[in-house]
Amino acid sequence: MKKAALLSILIAMTQLAVVVIAQAQQPGKVARIGLLGGMSAAGFADRIQIFRQQLRELGYTEGKNFTFEERWAAGKLERLGALAADLVARRVDVIVTFGGSAPAFAAKKATTAIPIVMAAGGSDPKKERAGAILVTANPLFFTHLGQIANLAIMHRLAAIHSQKEFVEAGGLMMYGPSEAEIYRRAAIYVDKILKGANPGELPVERPAKFHLIFNLKTAKQIGLTIPPNVLARADRVIR
Repeated sequence: MKKAALLSILIAMTQLAVVVIAQAQQPGKVARIGLLGGMSAAGFADRIQIFRQQLRELGYTEGKNFTFEERWAAGKLERLGALAADLVARRVDVIVTFGGSAPAFAAKKATTAIPIVMAAGGSDPKKERAGAILVTANPLFFTHLGQIANLAIMHRLAAIHSQKEFVEAGGLMMYGPSEAEIYRRAAIYVDKILKGANPGELPVERPAKFHLIFNLKTAKQIGLTIPPNVLARADRVIR
C-alpha cells in the first residue's frame, strides 16, 4: 500500500474512532481504545504512530483522555479469538484492528456491542469455496510471508508459492526457478560484460532449473495427503 493511501486510511480510521469515543464518553471519562492485530506491534509501529499522531491532532492526550489496550497475536492467528474476547472483557470503548481481515473477523465474533474500526480488509476465499491459493512473487507478500502462511492454514487452503521462504514459514508447497541458479547466471552475465560483451546483445534467459518443495507438517494441518509418487519428485520435503 502506498504511503499516501495508508495515511488516508489511518486518518479516516482515527476520525471514526474519535466520533465513537466522543459519543460514548462521559465528562472526565478516559476512553479505552483496543488495538488488535495478527502480527507483532513492531510490525505495525509506523501505522500505530500515524494513528497516535492523528489522535493528538484531534485534541486527544494519551493517558489523560484516552489509553490503549493492545493485543497482538505475534503471527499465531489462532490466538485472535481469545485476544479479542479479552478486549471485550476489559470493556474497551472501541476496537481498532490491524493487518487484514482475520483480526476484524475475530473482533466481530467476540462482540456485537463494541464498535470495530478496521484499517484494511478483504474477499474471504473460503466463502468463495476456494480450495487453494497461488501466491505470486511480490515484495509486499514476502514481508508478510508468515502471516500469509498462517491464514492459509487457518482457512485450510492449499497455498502454492514460487519461493522457498514461504514454504519454510508454513506454506504448503513451492514450485519455481532455482534462485541459486538465477544468481549464478547473473554472475556469468556480469563476467561477460566486464570482459567486453555488449549488454544489448546478451539474451534474456528463461530459467532452466526448477525446484519442488513440500511442507508435510502444513499438509497434515489442512488435512491434505500428498501422493508418494509426487513426493518422490520433490527436491526437498519439510517434515
